[in-house]
Amino acid sequence: MGFPEWKGEAIAGLSLHRPVILIARLDFLPFVVLYLGWAVICLTNEISELFEVLGAVVLVVLHLLVFLMQYWSLSVRVLVGHRTLTSIGEKDEAEISEGKIKVRATPPPHRGKADFTTLQIDDRKIHFSFQMLTYEYNRETGYFEELLPPDNLPLKHYVEYARKAGGLDEESVFRVMRRFGTNRIEIPLPKFWDLYQEQLLSPFFVFQVFCILLWVLDAYWQYFAMTLVMMLIFEATVVKGRLRSLAELRGMRNKPSKINAYRSKKWVSISSLELLPGDIISLTRGSTPDVVVPCDCLILSGGAVVNESMLTGESVPLMKEGIAPLPDRDADRDLRVNSEDKAHILFGGT
Repeated sequence: MGFPEWKGEAIAGLSLHRPVILIARLDFLPFVVLYLGWAVICLTNEISELFEVLGAVVLVVLHLLVFLMQYWSLSVRVLVGHRTLTSIGEKDEAEISEGKIKVRATPPPHRGKADFTTLQIDDRKIHFSFQMLTYEYNRETGYFEELLPPDNLPLKHYVEYARKAGGLDEESVFRVMRRFGTNRIEIPLPKFWDLYQEQLLSPFFVFQVFCILLWVLDAYWQYFAMTLVMMLIFEATVVKGRLRSLAELRGMRNKPSKINAYRSKKWVSISSLELLPGDIISLTRGSTPDVVVPCDCLILSGGAVVNESMLTGESVPLMKEGIAPLPDRDADRDLRVNSEDKAHILFGGT
C-alpha cells in the first residue's frame, strides 16, 4: 500500500492532491492550442463559413463538456486540475494551513460516495473529515487514523478514573473540545442557490437544455424560451422541497438540556452540547418520561431503565447497571461496547 495509508473501515481509497497552476490545467492549455490551431487552419485555407462556424462550435461544446465532467466526476476533476502528493513535508504543511491540499476519500461499495475535502492542520495535527468522521495523521506511523473516543480501554481504567480523577480540568476541557468538538449532530442547511446550481448542472438537465436548443435551429426560439423558463421554475420548486425536508429533519434533533458534570473536582451544571469524552456526569430521573440520554456513556454506578426501541425495534424496556463492583477476572479485559458490556452502556438518544 502506498502513501497515504489509513486505518478505518469507512475508507476504501485515499489520496492527497495539490492544485496545479493555470497553464498546467488540462482544460486550459490544450484548448488554447486547439482554438489557435483552428484559427490558423481557417485563415490559411479556403474553408466555407459554415464549416468555420461548425468547427468553432464543436470546440466550444467540447470545452464546455470538459468543465461539466469535472462537476459530474470526481476522477475527472482530479485528473484535470490536480497533482497527486506522495508525501507530506514542511512545505506541504504550510500549504495545508492555507487550505490548498485536498483529500480524495473513497468509501467501500454501497456505503456512500467519494468526497473531495480540504486537509486541515491545528496544533500541528493534520486531519480531515469524511462522512462525519475525523481522521488524524500519525507522524510516527505515517497512517491516517480514525479519531475515536476512549471506549476500548481495560475496565479497571474506567473504575480507577472515576475513583481518583477529579474530572476534566479547564485545560483538559479546552484540549478535548478542540480535538473532538461539541456534542452536537450537525445537519447543515445548504443555501438555495447552491442547491439550485446543483440541479441545473445535473446531466439530465443539461441533456434537456441541449435537446430544446435544437428547436432554435428551426427558428422555434419561442418554444425554446418557454420550455426553458418552465424547466427553471420546476427545478426551483424541487430545490424548495429539498430545503423544506432538510429543515424538518433538523427540527427532529433532540433539544439540548442542562446536565450535571464533575469537572475540576466539583459538580457543575453545563449544557448537554458541552459534554466531552472523559466527562463524569450524573443522570437522574426527569420530570417527564421522555427524558433522552444526551450521549453514549458507561454506567459507573447505579442503574437505569431505558427504552431502546429506536435502536432495536423492541418496545420492552431494558435494565442497565453499573460496572462496579468489578470482578477480578474482568479487571484487565477491554471494554466491549457492542457485545458483552452492552448492559453497562447507555446509548445517546434512548
